[in-house]
Amino acid sequence: MNLYDNRFTNISLETLKTLSDIIDFPVCLCGGWAVYFTINEIFKQKKKRDYIGSQDIDIGFFLLPMMTKSQLESTTIFKTIDLLESHGFQPEGFRYKKAPSGQI
Repeated sequence: MNLYDNRFTNISLETLKTLSDIIDFPVCLCGGWAVYFTINEIFKQKKKRDYIGSQDIDIGFFLLPMMTKSQLESTTIFKTIDLLESHGFQPEGFRYKKAPSGQI
C-alpha cells in the first residue's frame, strides 16, 4: 500500500522539475521532496523501491526580519510568486495551486 497516489506524486515531481528550471535561486527545498532527495538512493538499496516522495512542494526563502518593503520586493520570494502566477498558479491562503491538471 502506498501512502500517496502515484499519479499525484508523479505530477508533483514533474512540477518540481519544471519549477527548478524557472525559479530564481537561492531557495531551499523543504518537506517531503527534501527528504526524498536526501535518502531515496539508500532507501531504494535497502527496500528495493523508491521512498514515498510528496504530493506538494515546499520551498523556503531567506528573509531578514526588518526588511523594508522595497527590499522585500527585490527578494527571491517576490520573484517566485510572480513566476508562479505567470505560469498559471493561483494563491489559496498561503499556498499556490495549479489547475487540476497539476502541470505547468
